Amino acid sequence: MRNLSGYIRFVLYISLSGLFLFLIFVLIDYFVVSINLEISSIIFSWILCTLNVVIGTKYIMNSLDKDNSKFMISIYGGMVVRLFVVLGFIAIGLLLFDFEKAGFVISLFCFYFLFLIFELHYITNIKKEKDFK
Repeated sequence: MRNLSGYIRFVLYISLSGLFLFLIFVLIDYFVVSINLEISSIIFSWILCTLNVVIGTKYIMNSLDKDNSKFMISIYGGMVVRLFVVLGFIAIGLLLFDFEKAGFVISLFCFYFLFLIFELHYITNIKKEKDFK
């Protein structure tokens, strides 16, 4: 696994952690009778958050060579754009696909924050490596 580039390893960690969290939701749905989660809404939120973090991190990676002010503008500008895109897909999921609201929103937040932790860790490590060179 050490031969993989950092970004591919990052995507692999995102995929594996997303699969692990998905399995946790499936087990909760299976074993807890009082909770009724729609698997399709969990899959939708998993795909949405995965695409969000993979595309966003790739965008931020392209701005690492810029000076700090342009780097920060690209991070915050990218976060705002990504936030509105995710909000749009949340509206699509709730209005068009009529997902069960609580399960969809809870799974979305869990995937989003898990992937955000990985993204911040990855970007700070890459930024530190670039600053030391």
